[in-house]
Amino acid sequence: IQYKKLLIPCCATCNREDLSRLEIAVATAVASGFESSSTLAPHLLYLWAGKLYFGVLRREITLARERSKPREGTILPKNFLKSYSGLHLFLQGIRGMHEFSDKHPYSVLVCNLHDVGHPRNYCFRDSLFHMTLAIRLGEVGIIVALEDAGLTADSYGRYLEAVAGRKLHPIQFDELYAKVLYQVSLIEGGVTYITSKHESEKQPARTYVVASGLLRERSQEEYSRVLRPMVSDWLRSDPDDTEWFVPPNLVPTWMTDKDGALLLRPLSDWEMGV
Repeated sequence: IQYKKLLIPCCATCNREDLSRLEIAVATAVASGFESSSTLAPHLLYLWAGKLYFGVLRREITLARERSKPREGTILPKNFLKSYSGLHLFLQGIRGMHEFSDKHPYSVLVCNLHDVGHPRNYCFRDSLFHMTLAIRLGEVGIIVALEDAGLTADSYGRYLEAVAGRKLHPIQFDELYAKVLYQVSLIEGGVTYITSKHESEKQPARTYVVASGLLRERSQEEYSRVLRPMVSDWLRSDPDDTEWFVPPNLVPTWMTDKDGALLLRPLSDWEMGV
């Protein structure tokens, strides 16, 4: 389903006012390119990504699991959204009715990408169970971890600081998302919140992040299985010809060279062979 056709129920006020303002702000920035997008408030991008994520979930409780067998149930059960009531509350920030205290439960990364042209300059990926998503829109790449207690920003945010706004190839962006997705999958216990609400419904609710889960031990072999489907489409050779894991801990990377230096090439060099 194309994004413009991903329609879900919404009242006229939210659609024409609050959600419209959010969409226009993000669309305007992305249309202007990386520099403009990188200056958007991370919380704005979090709300936008959260809206997309929740909207997809909302749509999937009405779509048939198998279109040829509509009576065999929907992609998600009708009551599935109840388990995302926290995100639904946080999205009320779109209409000014929710805010976080000093610590945020999310991470947002914005990347400057080589624009490889239509149709390969757009991609949307999300992970249902790990609450992450990645979007490539021309030269703008956005990765959001909706519930990682800022872990991604504290870790892979340092990579983007080193890149300092220079161009990445989409395969590097997709590898970065694989790293983010795998790291988030290692979090055990989730994030704990406390939300306070005012007696007046006209005042926003405020959420405090109390604690975040611990990370289980990392496995490079396990990570390689996350990496492969993310980057395989960019390889000129057959993915089966690539060694995705070499014991004890070697995994291919397109983000740095063999000495650990950043790989920052013009698009013409990348096109000669990924």
